[in-house]
Parts: sequence; C-alpha cells; structure tokens
Amino acid sequence: MLERRLGRVLELTMDNTAQRNALTPGISRGPTKALRLAADNESVGAIVVRSEGKHFCAGEI
Repeated sequence: MLERRLGRVLELTMDNTAQRNALTPGISRGPTKALRLAADNESVGAIVVRSEGKHFCAGEI
C-alpha cells in the first residue's frame, strides 16, 4: 500500500498486482493505520483509495 499526500488529499494505492491487489493481513494493516491517522488530522480533507493494474481488489486472502 502506497501513501501520498496531494494537498489536503490522502491517496492510498494498492500495488500488489501479482495477487490482483488482494487484501492480505499485512496489506490491510497499512490502510487501517493510515485511515486512523487521517481521522485525527484536520489537514486531511479527503481520502482516495485506488489500485494499480487491471483489478481494484480480488478480496481477502
């Protein structure tokens, strides 16, 4: 999971294309932590979740 700030926007990008961006226990910790930090940060106005590759998310493994 990649994180990037663009002004007030926090962009989270799933980038495990080999597994079709499936949510593994290790991968899902990243966005959970980022979302908790963003909730307490008034400088974050929006959160965008996106993915690399042809699949957004294949579900949980």
